[in-house]
Amino acid sequence: CVDDSWKPRLSWTKSDAARQEALPFESIQAMCDTITAGSIFTEKLIVCMLTEHRKTTLAGSRLKVTSPRFGAESSQTVTQLTSLDEVRAVLDDKFGIRLTETQNLDMGASYAADPAVWSQL
Repeated sequence: CVDDSWKPRLSWTKSDAARQEALPFESIQAMCDTITAGSIFTEKLIVCMLTEHRKTTLAGSRLKVTSPRFGAESSQTVTQLTSLDEVRAVLDDKFGIRLTETQNLDMGASYAADPAVWSQL
């Protein structure tokens, strides 16, 4: 917020959105392991995808879709996923993280985290 008004922080073109080949889960996990143990990012699975018109967030087992992202007509749909299989299916379907990459996904920390963690996402 600058001068009491919001300013865009991200800028990209459609060519920036070209889908890249997914990284192996082990590579992603190695990157995550470098995060400080006391960080809030170690408390819950969090995945977010922004498009021009939609924000899709998976925080633990809570899926939230906001569309359109801005304006008076913006609406949110929140779905509480009830199983690891549902979480994995959403990661595959909504975020392009293939099922083969999440076969060892451990949701223990997400399930144990305080529900208020990132409730605003």
